Amino acid sequence: MDNTLRFAQISDLHLYAQKDFVYHEHNTYQTFVQVIDLLKDEIEDLDFILLTGDMAAKQEKEVYYHIDELITPLGVKWHWLPGNHDSATLMQAVAPKLGVQTTRVFEAKGWRFILLNSVDPEEQAVEGILPPEELQFLNQHLRDAPDTSTIVALHHQPIALPGAWVDPLGLQNKEEFYAIVDQHPQIKAVIFGHIHHAKLWERNQIQYLAAPATSYQFNPYTPEFSLDLLAPGYRLYTLETNTIYSEVKRVSLKN
Repeated sequence: MDNTLRFAQISDLHLYAQKDFVYHEHNTYQTFVQVIDLLKDEIEDLDFILLTGDMAAKQEKEVYYHIDELITPLGVKWHWLPGNHDSATLMQAVAPKLGVQTTRVFEAKGWRFILLNSVDPEEQAVEGILPPEELQFLNQHLRDAPDTSTIVALHHQPIALPGAWVDPLGLQNKEEFYAIVDQHPQIKAVIFGHIHHAKLWERNQIQYLAAPATSYQFNPYTPEFSLDLLAPGYRLYTLETNTIYSEVKRVSLKN
């Protein structure tokens, strides 16, 4: 049982500097608090929490302090990576004042995690991109540990959703990403957020998993922007030797 690794993926918080700000009839701070309260049911068994981007809605630094106030007291390690609504520059500046782990490559219980920055270098575009240096970073760290089961995490979806409104907003250079991933059989999963929707795909024996948002949920399959009525939540992972189990946990809609 000691070798079982458990972690939670939290994504797409879309928080504002003002905790009472409402968008799309959602107070995203309040729903984030509800998700954290739900997460407390599992906290004793968790090895870490991973936030896969869009923590902020408008690149406001106060957001990262709001997150720290709620997560650090849980007493479990937590990691993050940026989404298109975040500023990696701001994240780097405030990180020393927070409880977040800033290493982008780490190992836990025999598993390796590689965290990527898929935000455009100008921090302006909604679409995702992995610049050459980011692809090189990924490839090098995969080469460094060819026999270690690995999970790659990024914000933007690297999966095509033909005809869906979110499809053009995903990772723009999917094929360059696949060209690296397909060479490294130690990769067991690629996990991401961005689509505000929980879903599992499989490609070349690799699981591709999206987490629900802690804010509002999208219906990503329609041709035009639309929201779903599903409740906010997170994805819980249980990892054993070369095997990944996951489930989606959602808050009660009555809340």
